[in-house]
Amino acid sequence: MMESFGRSVLLLTIPLNLLLIAWVWLGRAAFGVPWGWMFLILLFTAVPVLLILLGITTFLAFRQPGRRFTTRQAFAQVAIWVAMVVFGAAIADFDDDGHTESVLSHWFGPGMLDAGQAIVTAAVVVAAAAWIALLALLIRGRRRKTPAS
Repeated sequence: MMESFGRSVLLLTIPLNLLLIAWVWLGRAAFGVPWGWMFLILLFTAVPVLLILLGITTFLAFRQPGRRFTTRQAFAQVAIWVAMVVFGAAIADFDDDGHTESVLSHWFGPGMLDAGQAIVTAAVVVAAAAWIALLALLIRGRRRKTPAS
């Protein structure tokens, strides 16, 4: 069962990475939150970083023996995805008129803006830790399976 989990996560890696990068960048608008400066800030900061970092782990993932993630690699990848979903829901956008809103504050009221900042920070920490773990696991997986020359 875990082998199929690892294979399923690997097969979902490219489409979900791309979808969740779009979610982090543009997702607020899908829930009625108007675009503001965060649209541009994320375009020039988070989007390129996510494309590069997730591109590295995706490339390494598809070079894994057996064309599947190990269970630990799969859970690390899923943790990254969950953190990206949470980040996209909690990140607030703002405009020149002082209007600030996130998906969470749109759903649950302006009180979520303060909590949202803590949630964004936690999501970034979880995503970074999970990405580092995934990278280490992917590199270790390649070393173990590669025959010595």
